Amino acid sequence: MMLTIAEFIGGYGAGRIYAAILPGGVVTPCEFLLIPVGNVKERSCEVVWSRSPLLNTLRGKDSLKGFCHRCLYRNVWRLVGRGLGLFGAPLEVDPGCVYNYNAWRSLKEFAGVREKEAEAHTSSLKVAPAA
Repeated sequence: MMLTIAEFIGGYGAGRIYAAILPGGVVTPCEFLLIPVGNVKERSCEVVWSRSPLLNTLRGKDSLKGFCHRCLYRNVWRLVGRGLGLFGAPLEVDPGCVYNYNAWRSLKEFAGVREKEAEAHTSSLKVAPAA
């Protein structure tokens, strides 16, 4: 099967085209997703790369959940860290993606509610007059 360039290099490359190796030999999917998947001081890079359940999961674009699975841009962009951080699963939807309209609206509404709560809270605080 031929892959398009977007399918090969597009989107989040962790576990697909790169991983990070920390100073102690610990391998993580990327420099921002600091979840240990192996150690090159204990196993070869090839073994860590091919046998890590998390890295293998990150390669599975066909296993994406919800909106992300149907998205026209799934081969170009996908930020795994948000799904993993918010839902504990790397293939969950990316709620911060503007193409995921329902999740985006929910986030905007939630942010608006939180902003109103913050305004109500801060309006009751006494502020020292400017000098």
